Order: sequence, then structure tokens, then C-alpha cells
Amino acid sequence: MKTKALNVYFIAPLLWDALLIGLIVLILHFFAKYLPLITLDLPTVLDSLASTAISLAGFILTGLTIIVSIRANLSYKGINESNSGIELLFNSWAYGSIVKIFKGAIIGLILSALLLYLALIFSGTITYRHIILISIICFIEIFMSMFRCLYILFKIITIEIKSSVKDQVS
Repeated sequence: MKTKALNVYFIAPLLWDALLIGLIVLILHFFAKYLPLITLDLPTVLDSLASTAISLAGFILTGLTIIVSIRANLSYKGINESNSGIELLFNSWAYGSIVKIFKGAIIGLILSALLLYLALIFSGTITYRHIILISIICFIEIFMSMFRCLYILFKIITIEIKSSVKDQVS
């Protein structure tokens, strides 16, 4: 069941993120009068979130570059002819999905950073509540992008570990 839900999520992760963000914003909008607003140094929060988004986008871009480089250095083999888990992964349909997920995460993080920097620039004209909503929206996108990419990286590592253990036993 968990795998099926993740497969549905990974088909269009940015769409699911947008739906989640929309739901949370809707809930916060209707219950905003019941939520206490704490006084924060909003420019610092916006700047920190934007810096985090940019840093994570760089990390994910690095991961994507490594994945593409590994793929470029592997010779194409059929799935049945692959010698290791990495060869199997990069010669299957999953390679395109991995690249798509990483690209989507990079785009989401760059857009989040852009939105946060624009909110920082125009913070004098945006209401306090809207700045908090923008911060929450971007925090969710940062978290979900990080979750997607780490999940994929851990799956790749698991495949390689299982493959190397299988090779050692054989």
C-alpha cells in the first residue's frame, strides 16, 4: 500500500505538492483567527528559507549530475544482462523517472527561493499574515523536495547494497 501511494505521488510530485500546499493554505486561511501570531524577525526567516532552498537545489543538482555522469559511463545493456544494481537501475525505465523527480525538485526549490526573495523585497507592502503563508508554502515545498530526493537516493543505495551482497554470496 505504501509503495502504491508513493508510486502515485512520484508520477506528478509537483502537482501533489501544490495540492498539499493548497489544502494547508486553505485550512490556515479559515482558521487564521484562531491561530496566535508570534512576532518573528520575518526578513531573517525569509532569507533563511530562501538560502536553504538554494542550497538544497545545489545539492540536488549535484546528485543529478552524478547520476547522469554514472549513466553516461555505463554501457547500455539489457535488463537481463546487467551485472550490478546500478547497471540494472540505469538501464531500466526508472532512470528517466529519477531524472524527472530530481529536475522537478530543483525547479520547485528555485521557484520557492524566488518567491521568498520577492517576499523579502516587497515585505513592506505585504501583510504579515501573507508573509507567514508564503513562508509555510515554501517550507512545505523545501521539505517535500528534500523528502523525494533523499527517498530516491536511499533506494538507489539499497539496490546497490543488495546487488553487492548478492555478488559476494555468489
